[in-house]
Amino acid sequence: MCKEISVLIASYNRSELLCETLTNFTKLDLNGLSVEFVIIDNNSSDDTCQIVDSFKDKLPLRYLFESRAGKNCALNKALNEVELGNLVVFTDDDVKPHSDWLQRIMDVSNRWPSVSVFGGKIYPIFPEKTVLPDWIEVTFIRKMVLVEHDWTDQECFYDISTSYPFGPNYWVRKEIFVDGGRRFNEQIGPNPKKRIMGSETSFLKRLAETDKFKIFHSPDAIVGHYIEKESLTQDFLVTRAKTFGRSMPHLYGIYHNKLYRNSYYLWIIYHIISAGYSYLKLCGSFLTQPISDSIVNQILIYSEIEGKKESLFIGREKKRDTVLGASNSR
Repeated sequence: MCKEISVLIASYNRSELLCETLTNFTKLDLNGLSVEFVIIDNNSSDDTCQIVDSFKDKLPLRYLFESRAGKNCALNKALNEVELGNLVVFTDDDVKPHSDWLQRIMDVSNRWPSVSVFGGKIYPIFPEKTVLPDWIEVTFIRKMVLVEHDWTDQECFYDISTSYPFGPNYWVRKEIFVDGGRRFNEQIGPNPKKRIMGSETSFLKRLAETDKFKIFHSPDAIVGHYIEKESLTQDFLVTRAKTFGRSMPHLYGIYHNKLYRNSYYLWIIYHIISAGYSYLKLCGSFLTQPISDSIVNQILIYSEIEGKKESLFIGREKKRDTVLGASNSR
């Protein structure tokens, strides 16, 4: 019997959260569904393997190990080695789905057979007895830091000029991978050495813009996303802003690409001057009142600075590869 649903989860050194998530999965309504949960251990040094093994008599589980660092490497491992179900569901190791989550996913997918890409709702689950900071109500922060995704309360197609599904709750038909051979970009995404956000956005953006797939939103397929205490600190905000900024040139191209093509060295000078101006803005942002506005300004500028630095790095690598290629062809 062909599996209907494959649920893929990459995990790295978060066995405690993974255990909570797998416990939540045991409470899912799987009645009438053929499901396999695939856990890809991304070279963890904790007891991730043992945790997965302890659930094998409670859930239809498969364990894979990927030694190469990076969430996208782990996901590609599963896509290359697992016999996929008709629907491939992506989520994270820190979620609490509603009990009818997979039933809702199957229902909307059956009702829209011509659609191949879907996204669902995500809401934050805050730590108990934690005083939340004022800036937690800022919409931009809730999306970037809390991964909150409540795009609309009605079923509809995404407007891809403004939004895509988020990582803890989206799914695609297996033909996307089997027939199209598509995979995740292993140069970005969560990585212990250099984290660059945009893992699923890069993938979904390519599906929507290059391959012309429409993406459908289902507000009834709902996942809660656990928020750790350290995620509610300003230090974490800054780190998250930097990873967000690094993703921009990967998703939308290097900054000032026309100038880059016309004058590489002038492009470098412009980038350096522009980054310096951003640092001056950052200094000024600390004087902004109220404090919530100051924090928003700071994370936007940190994101801007990291985006410019990453753009400079990408541009220099492209130039080096071009020079080496020309040299080797002689």
